[in-house]
Amino acid sequence: MCLAAGFFPKQGSMTLTGDETVSHEANKAVLSTTSGTYYYAGYSTGNIGQCKMNGKDASKQSPEEKGITKEQTQNDCEPQSKATNKTEEINNTDDFKSNSLSLLVTGLRLLLAKAVAVNVMMTIKAFLA
Repeated sequence: MCLAAGFFPKQGSMTLTGDETVSHEANKAVLSTTSGTYYYAGYSTGNIGQCKMNGKDASKQSPEEKGITKEQTQNDCEPQSKATNKTEEINNTDDFKSNSLSLLVTGLRLLLAKAVAVNVMMTIKAFLA
């Protein structure tokens, strides 16, 4: 597997060479909303020796060849912060009955708020007349 990260524009072709040469079009690349760039993972059933996309290439190297020690790779895998994503608390279900009831309750709340607002305005009008 080869990961092309941080490229723009979306169009591009990824070539994986090794036991066999495989070419992928990056038309299904995923857009990162934080960086505004695209990410694409290419794969091959055989061994991959080199990965090339948009004129940039990367070759397979072991961590020892890159000068990375075992301790550094183990420390990099630990989470950097304990932040949580609050959007996980939203319960998104595909249950038709509960979605319909939720919509009905929301509509009734709006109707009640409108009725209260109209009554307040009519009361104020009656005191001023």
